[in-house]
Amino acid sequence: MRRHGTLAFLGAMAILLGALGVRAQLRAPIVHAAQTWAVQVGANVDLTNGVTANAFFPATITIDAGDTVGWSFPSVEPHTVTFDNGTNPPLEVSGRVKDLAAGTLEYSRLFNPLNANGPNQAFDSKVQVSSGVPSEPPDERTPFTLSFAQAGVYYYVCSIHGRDMSGTVTVQPAGAALAEAPAQATARGQSDLSGAVAYSAGFFTGNPPRDAAAATPSVHNIDAGASHGGGISLYQFLSRDITVHRGDTVVWTNASPDSAHTITFLSGGTEPQMTNIVPQAGGAPKLVRPANVYSLSGGTTYTGQGYLNSGFMPAGGSFAAVVDAPPGQYEYVCLLHAIEAPWNMKGTITVTQ
Repeated sequence: MRRHGTLAFLGAMAILLGALGVRAQLRAPIVHAAQTWAVQVGANVDLTNGVTANAFFPATITIDAGDTVGWSFPSVEPHTVTFDNGTNPPLEVSGRVKDLAAGTLEYSRLFNPLNANGPNQAFDSKVQVSSGVPSEPPDERTPFTLSFAQAGVYYYVCSIHGRDMSGTVTVQPAGAALAEAPAQATARGQSDLSGAVAYSAGFFTGNPPRDAAAATPSVHNIDAGASHGGGISLYQFLSRDITVHRGDTVVWTNASPDSAHTITFLSGGTEPQMTNIVPQAGGAPKLVRPANVYSLSGGTTYTGQGYLNSGFMPAGGSFAAVVDAPPGQYEYVCLLHAIEAPWNMKGTITVTQ
């Protein structure tokens, strides 16, 4: 009897301990395996016609602490992934500096990586971090990856295109239920891209003319670029080809909210050097836009000869030039989107007597 009593006691204890173990398991947090999420940075929509997507796809994701996000860069348009999270001033163009020539622009902080020390580094919200602009061709680039250990909402931008190109990573505590899996977030991003392209197609079809008389018939207005829906931008001149009388004035206005443009007549001459690389002892080189690229060069009257450049027109900026050239056809370009990047942003002016 004693043996049977002992066995019964041990059996009861096993049942009790098993029940306690089950309760402990129920109380323990559910820990999911760490996952990797993918975000696409920009897109080449139509290289020939100058249509690009300057947005993150998807622009918002929600992950768990311990997960990793990888940003891919398929676009020929330069982009970065830059976190400032309000703890530091956002990255900005450094501006003219004393050891560079007047009219030049040093923009190293926009393009160079910042506190980016290798793949899958741990994200620190107290430290500003930027991927920089990938230097490899699009098909050779590896994603920029960050792992997130702390719950919070983290805001980031493309330092080239500013606050108009932004995204957020919301990090939940480890084990929290997620509304979607990484593959679903990727599919959502691609759906957003497809929807934006379709929504914008009618606006850009046929390069709708914008040339219109201003105060007098001798003044012609042209939009440099345009944008419409979901970060879709058009890098074209609207109208692309116009006819003027000798002595007329042409006014170009930058209608791209997130990109600078130039109005540049090469007159058959050599394309300018777009960037000067200035070595720095013990650090990354400075990237400098020469004065004849960044600033006004050649005046505001085009005679059909020589180099004339508006300099960088910011969003909403404008440039006016008198066309005092002999009858003929003259081509102009945006240096940033026809010379530096293959967006074919060109226009022609046909001059009549």
